[in-house]
Amino acid sequence: MGAITVLIVETGKTKSLSAIDPKTGVNWISDLLGNSGVYDLPVDNGGVVPIADDDGPTGVYRCSKDTYDWWVEYIDGMEDTADDLDQLSEDLGEAGLDANDIIQREYWSEVGGVDMEDERGQSTALIEAIRAAHLQ
Repeated sequence: MGAITVLIVETGKTKSLSAIDPKTGVNWISDLLGNSGVYDLPVDNGGVVPIADDDGPTGVYRCSKDTYDWWVEYIDGMEDTADDLDQLSEDLGEAGLDANDIIQREYWSEVGGVDMEDERGQSTALIEAIRAAHLQ
């Protein structure tokens, strides 16, 4: 599935929203939004609501500008985290360390359990802690 089209309720303008896996090229925005529960919320409470007409879903969603901006920032943070992890893996490998083991043991086993808006900060802190423990 590709990017989704979002109608910003305050402006009436449409924008695109996507989350592309850098390794596979798959756009998984629908899964990301669906798993977060925003499809079930009203627009005035952070929802991204499908627009339907007499024939059914149109493939366009509506949300507030604040909600759209929040998702753009969140997705940017996810992409930055993926880039940071790729760089960490490369740096650990160049130092002769088992990057996969260290990242699995010290990052993936620790990340999570925080609100979505706190994920980027938690990820950055964990990556920096791994750098401090193994590369300095």
